[in-house]
Amino acid sequence: MDEHRKWGGKMNRFKKLLCAVTLAFALHGCGGTPMLTDTAWAFFSVGGQVVGKGDFSTMQPMFRFLPDSSRIMGYGGCNQFSGTFSQVKNVVKIGPLITTKRACPGWDTESLILTAFERTTRVKRDDDVLRFFSGDSVLMECKAYRIPTKD
Repeated sequence: MDEHRKWGGKMNRFKKLLCAVTLAFALHGCGGTPMLTDTAWAFFSVGGQVVGKGDFSTMQPMFRFLPDSSRIMGYGGCNQFSGTFSQVKNVVKIGPLITTKRACPGWDTESLILTAFERTTRVKRDDDVLRFFSGDSVLMECKAYRIPTKD
């Protein structure tokens, strides 16, 4: 009987330890996958330059990762763009992207945005800020964006 209690106590501690380790791994895994499809994103900076409303439109340059379709679509300040994306935890691949072909002289920011998307290797989300990286270099920063409605 004493032997049974001795092993029962050890097994109980082992089970508790195993549960704690499993829970720790599960929680760590959840923190490594940023949610991208739950909001629209407005460009804040690209290549270190602040991005705002373009000279050619009244609409804020923005984009969305579409849920359940592995697609990205948005507006770069002059042209609309769309393409594909894939995500495994914080590793993200974007592209190829296609764009409309409006001529907007002097709007270099849009080409910087498209290049940053194509160079992205990973993302990091801190609440309502999403950063795009190539290695350790920040390519672009975006903020959660509420799409205006006609209400």
